Amino acid sequence: MEQEVRTTHKQQTFLKTLANHIVKTVVATILVAVLGGIGTSFVFYYEANNAISNLMINDFKQDKSLEVVNQTTQEINQKLNYSDVNNAVLNTEIKEFKTQMGRVHEKQEDMQKTQMEILKILGEINRRSKN
Repeated sequence: MEQEVRTTHKQQTFLKTLANHIVKTVVATILVAVLGGIGTSFVFYYEANNAISNLMINDFKQDKSLEVVNQTTQEINQKLNYSDVNNAVLNTEIKEFKTQMGRVHEKQEDMQKTQMEILKILGEINRRSKN
């Protein structure tokens, strides 16, 4: 029975990087062994292993970061009673937009009142200057 193995893009990238480091380690080890001796090849081997180890640690940290993001998203959804974070964000943005529009409308009304007062004053000045 053949089983299909699926990997994510992240896993594929990690495996490619790991393979590249392994190939570099092997090539460096062979070159150093041929050119300079086994003692110095250990340094290259150690550096390559260190790089691979750092990759694995960074991968683990990314997974933890994603878990934190997902958990925060779930908490936001629960507080807003939404099952979909996109809807929660959209509805929050709509509320903020409505509030902003209300403020703009208030400012427009104030400006219209000010314009009317200015027109009254100009009209009075014009009337007095004709007399």
